[in-house]
Amino acid sequence: STIPEVSLIQCNFFLSSITQEAPLDSVPFTSFAETYPIIRDYTNPKKEAYHVLKDTANLVRSQMNDPSYEMIGQEFVDLLNITFTESVVAGKPWQIWGANAMFSPMLVPSPTDVAMAMDSVLDRLITLAYLQLAYRIDLGTLLRSIYAMALEEISVNLDGFDGFGYERSKITKIAQDVANNMIILGGDVHDSYAEVVFEGGNTRGVPVAVNLVCPGVTSEGISGDFVEAFGLILPLIGLEDVQNATHKAAVDSFAGPKYINYFQRGFMGVLATREKHIAEYFHITDETRAQDYPIARSLNNDLTGKFYCGGSLETRAGEKGSLDYSEECGHITFADSRSELFDIDVPVLAFPDGESVVVGCGYVGCVV
Repeated sequence: STIPEVSLIQCNFFLSSITQEAPLDSVPFTSFAETYPIIRDYTNPKKEAYHVLKDTANLVRSQMNDPSYEMIGQEFVDLLNITFTESVVAGKPWQIWGANAMFSPMLVPSPTDVAMAMDSVLDRLITLAYLQLAYRIDLGTLLRSIYAMALEEISVNLDGFDGFGYERSKITKIAQDVANNMIILGGDVHDSYAEVVFEGGNTRGVPVAVNLVCPGVTSEGISGDFVEAFGLILPLIGLEDVQNATHKAAVDSFAGPKYINYFQRGFMGVLATREKHIAEYFHITDETRAQDYPIARSLNNDLTGKFYCGGSLETRAGEKGSLDYSEECGHITFADSRSELFDIDVPVLAFPDGESVVVGCGYVGCVV
């Protein structure tokens, strides 16, 4: 990067280095939940379920940390090390890695924690009463699985770096020992996550970096799982209360997350100065998403559809892994007009004939 405050490195490992990810995912927890239907036994050391749950979690962790699974490969790990070492020598406060996938653990709060996070006392009581029954019926297998994984702080998705824990630990070592302040940008999971990264890629411990995960604009994430979990009582408590409680429970239940949004689509903007790194999350309402593009733009500023601030996250230079949330955005600003033509430099290898510039970019696309 030519920006004096930042070194930026990026690679598309989905196309090159990735090996087969850990194959277990949540299957062992589904089997556990089918066998042990009484969730209070999960936290009682006198019960068999308690010890089987520990064994199940350890089995999944061993798969997650198998050295044979690689997301980016040793060559790129070494390149990260070299690039960020040179960046620190050059006096740059920020070492930013544009990763394709989510880097920090992708954890989901238990249904009980979601219920306890509801603002309405009545909704809380309705949901807790519902869960007492739901944990025991057919739907209970899903709910008990989520409950068990939340207790053990096991990721629900091994497709990201959760399935490549050994390699992740090597990268967090670079963040801890080499970088001044590592910021890891990611995506792929379609939801919004802003999380502290701990040493070794663990769910708790010494902060060493920050992972900022951008949501999808149209693609859904895991919100459907929550709708399914609470579907029978949604007419009583309302989807909005479930959304707010789920986001609050996700942040309150675990050490890493500082901002999570499972339900709203959108985008993220980042800004770096020598003193701080700012990430602001912006979301699009379902009403705007349902509109045709010309209508959505005309109802806002003729430039984009309407969007709103979800939150602002600040990391301070010299404080690895610091991440403070604010409801107020404003650091990230946007253009109020759109050029009819963009001259965009792209890698020469992008086109067979060696062209390195695409032109003629307007509202719809570019001409090569």
